[in-house]
Order: sequence, then structure tokens, then C-alpha cells
Amino acid sequence: MKKGINVKEIVNFDFTEFRNSLAFADLANNLGEAMQRNGMMTEFTTEVEFTHIFEGL
Repeated sequence: MKKGINVKEIVNFDFTEFRNSLAFADLANNLGEAMQRNGMMTEFTTEVEFTHIFEGL
């Protein structure tokens, strides 16, 4: 018998909010926000899909 699992994630990156923190994730967000505000980058979407089949269960 085979069983499977499929995971799909779609993430939209749109840096429109400045974050007031020194945490790495917030600093990276602020860099994206500044680049987007100055026309150096536009919003983008990433998509990842993973499928795994379990055999012999």
C-alpha cells in the first residue's frame, strides 16, 4: 500500500512596513522595504512544493 503527502507553500514578499527592531529578520525586512521604496526591488512571490510517497506501510 502506498500513501503520500503533498505540501505546497506560496509566499508573497511585499516589503511595505518598516520594523523598529534590531532582530536580524526585522533588519532584513527593513532592507527590503528601503530597496522597494527606492525602486531597486519589486514585490515577488515564491512557490515551493514537496511530495513524498510512503511505500510498504
